[in-house]
Amino acid sequence: MNLSKRLPLLAAPLLLAMSGAVMSAMSAPDVPAAVAVPAGSNPAMSLKGVGLLSYECRAKTGSTDAFEWVFTGPDAQLQDMSGKQVGKYYGGPTWEHMDGSKVTGKQLAIAPAAAGNIPMQL
Repeated sequence: MNLSKRLPLLAAPLLLAMSGAVMSAMSAPDVPAAVAVPAGSNPAMSLKGVGLLSYECRAKTGSTDAFEWVFTGPDAQLQDMSGKQVGKYYGGPTWEHMDGSKVTGKQLAIAPAAAGNIPMQL
């Protein structure tokens, strides 16, 4: 069984260190310590992602009758705070600006989110 489920990704704020001057007015979000922005980090811009997070229902390893949802990837537009598209977010995870610059990330930690939400990630 291989079912697909696509969840909307709406207004997920992204702090990106792509290019441009550091914006001192931005502050780190209030999150659990496990996924807090490391001290000394300075965001270059704040964007929102609008698009989809895709999951597939797959058989659990070693089981013939137990299944689980497995994350297969994002597909979203990156928008500035006025709603203008300035880039895209896709598997990797990668955040790519329309100027050609991009950042590919690596998950360092996770923390549970409120019921019904995907886990928070650093």
